[in-house]
Amino acid sequence: MRNSPSPYCWRVRPTPESGNVPDENDRAHKVRRRMGDARMIEIVKIRLREGGKIQDYETNQQELKIGSRVIVPTPDGLTLGTVVSNPQRLDEEYIKVSFRKIVRPATAEDETHVLRHQQLEREAFRYCVGAIARLQLPMKLVEVEYLFEGGKAVFYFTAEGRVDFRQLVKELAHECRMRIEMRQIGVRDEARMIGGYGICGRELCCASFLSDFEPISIRMAKDQDLPLSPGKVSGVCGRLMCCLGYEARVYEEFKRGLPRIGEKIRVREGVGRVRKYNIFEDSFTVEIEGGEFVKVPKKDWSRGARLEEPPPPAAPAEGEAVSTEVPPRPAAPARAGADGRQDRRDRGARRGQGGRRPDRGGSPDRPDRPKPGGGRTAP
Repeated sequence: MRNSPSPYCWRVRPTPESGNVPDENDRAHKVRRRMGDARMIEIVKIRLREGGKIQDYETNQQELKIGSRVIVPTPDGLTLGTVVSNPQRLDEEYIKVSFRKIVRPATAEDETHVLRHQQLEREAFRYCVGAIARLQLPMKLVEVEYLFEGGKAVFYFTAEGRVDFRQLVKELAHECRMRIEMRQIGVRDEARMIGGYGICGRELCCASFLSDFEPISIRMAKDQDLPLSPGKVSGVCGRLMCCLGYEARVYEEFKRGLPRIGEKIRVREGVGRVRKYNIFEDSFTVEIEGGEFVKVPKKDWSRGARLEEPPPPAAPAEGEAVSTEVPPRPAAPARAGADGRQDRRDRGARRGQGGRRPDRGGSPDRPDRPKPGGGRTAP
């Protein structure tokens, strides 16, 4: 007879001190092993150039801090960038995209190389502005960029439509002695490159921390009860301000389920109309018919039947007889003449002889129509 294990024996967890080998089927061991073997990567945000885009890069196990200058890869080659955020650790298992790795920290020679390129960019900018005016091209030059590795210069410009700049490219290539690329950008990218300050007094969002432009609509300004004047909701670029989308979702969630402005509702104090939303107090203001203003908390509001709609009929009580008779249809009001009495005496005269209406059989004053199919008769 086999000895059955005691129901009171405890399972001993495998530990390095005991020398026990961990069970491969142990779920807790699998979780610990996965967490221990999971590779954590560090991500930092880098601005590629002054007024340029902000992109995420992997630190590649380098000690970096805000303001550090590094060499990073881009689709156009290597370039010099500036770290604008502290490193952030992410689990590689849950990352769905791949990040480019930082090549190395920038040296003094790299800084000197960039300063020399900046001097060439200013000279190329002045020459290009003069060439555009001489050729009378409908375009505006925004910025010139010399790639870090050399051999190529990028000219950023804005224009209303397509521009034939073939002659301009020939002159720039002859002057700069390198490859020339013309890139047309929008007004938002222009504001990001040039920089500036908004009506709030702070540096432009696109030039300070935004990496991509989100779509902005005028409905966002309406939901936030902002004035729809172009000078109030437009930025320095002439488009709707990017900050309109920061709190749009908050206002949308707050107004969900609340009555509209001007809607007539019934509250505890009486009947009134909604006049204002108080998002910071999580309530809305109702003007009672007597002229009093009442604040209604959102948590105490529950939408019922509108006042313009008739309320549903009440259910009959138990034991109460329910009438099934159909109420009679009200009689149509009779038309009355000038003296207030019913005008029926001249109805036959209006309809013509025989009580037939003129539009259904003719009148005695109109000759009969010829019969269909019959021609003219000789006199």
